[in-house]
Amino acid sequence: MTDIQRVVLADGVRLVADCAITVRRLGPGVLLTSCEGYDGGVLATAVVALWREELARAGQLHVFCDLRKQTGMIAAARDAYAAFGREVRDRARGTVLVNSRVLDMIIAVIAMLIGKRALTSMTSAADFDTAIRAVVPDFAGIG
Repeated sequence: MTDIQRVVLADGVRLVADCAITVRRLGPGVLLTSCEGYDGGVLATAVVALWREELARAGQLHVFCDLRKQTGMIAAARDAYAAFGREVRDRARGTVLVNSRVLDMIIAVIAMLIGKRALTSMTSAADFDTAIRAVVPDFAGIG
């Protein structure tokens, strides 16, 4: 079993195991999740639990995922995120920023599994910032 390092931040949490995933709360029902490295699935359950907690608190959820530093994703992680998306698709949506065609294809597969157009992806950081600012006007940007 892989140990998970959990670092509490002022606006969220950083989880580190096979990769590093940071989940920041930008506002009620709005989370910014970023991943660095290869998502081998170790953190998927913990990340989904954080998303589920915010959904329960706010009643709806918009997860913005910055995956520009993610190098790949194991099928088990993809399946965990897709299962959550299918379960909550009427109350949640996701917007994903990627810089890899491979990851863009993975996101497209997840979107098909979820249905209802609850998941979109983009490759422009400026467009991603604009999408976040549409729901959190004072968002400073992803940098």
